[in-house]
Amino acid sequence: MAPKKLFKDIISETTIDDIEEPDATKYINLLKDKIVIDQFPLKIKIIITSEFATPIAFDRIESHYSHSAKVVLTQNNLSKFYDDLIDKFKAWVDQFQERGSGFDFNSIKSAQVKLYKYEYQRASSYIPLQFKSKNIINVQNKNDNKCFLWSILAYLYPVVKNKQRVTNYKEYEDEISMRAIEYPVAKEDIPKDKPILNKYEEDEFQEATECYICGKEFEENNKVREHDHLSGKYRGAACQSCNTKEGKATKLIRVFFHNGSNYDFHFLIEELMKHEDEYNKVKLLSKNSENYISIDYGSYNRKLRFLDSYRFMLKGLSDIA
Repeated sequence: MAPKKLFKDIISETTIDDIEEPDATKYINLLKDKIVIDQFPLKIKIIITSEFATPIAFDRIESHYSHSAKVVLTQNNLSKFYDDLIDKFKAWVDQFQERGSGFDFNSIKSAQVKLYKYEYQRASSYIPLQFKSKNIINVQNKNDNKCFLWSILAYLYPVVKNKQRVTNYKEYEDEISMRAIEYPVAKEDIPKDKPILNKYEEDEFQEATECYICGKEFEENNKVREHDHLSGKYRGAACQSCNTKEGKATKLIRVFFHNGSNYDFHFLIEELMKHEDEYNKVKLLSKNSENYISIDYGSYNRKLRFLDSYRFMLKGLSDIA
């Protein structure tokens, strides 16, 4: 279907319904080849219509996953956008199936793609706020591009009155060396803070002799401070390979219960729920509220998966024995 132009903020809106691929990852990889983008930056919003079906009664329903509009600045950012789309869509499918409705994911029927214009503001000069807030100091540097400098000085040398005036910070201008800084400073040129360790965490890191993820002894210059990239919280001393994306792959241990779906899993879930905390979570995959396919328990890098061995056998144990 050809894209149609809408109001001024939307570049185009397209519905793609001619991809026949049951696998979600492969579908999205085929989808991105059909999305034509010839200008950046922009915002992309994708709504995926999926079909779910019951394995016994063959009832079918459609449900819609809406991937919120994301800003894509360059062509190089597109792959990250699609990777995020795949992860979020799969998580949505898992959540849908875990609600106990008995419906399983069957296929993707169509995808609606909306492309929006996006004009981003550089971290350069003074920009008036659209609202009033006592919690924000917006230094009014109307005659230069040094808002990066004035923002730092406003933090280091706070004043009581007229916090927005540049004149309050002029006397401290030479207190900070800005010789290597080019104005205006772009947001991407401002490095993120490194994780800060307290004394006990630093001592623990210095004394560590083996990686807390893989258990192997450290080689020379191979020890790093592994931390949560969202919260910045220090997790432990890790080797270089485990600190990479590949090294952080979940270590999965499968535990089999025979006919656990109909009996043992119910008791197991009750006990596991008692031990949930900030890191260790329980995740259920079920046909309905009484019949569980699998149970996951653990953290991002260590996980137990409880499965029903009966689902992998063509005959019962008595027949096989």
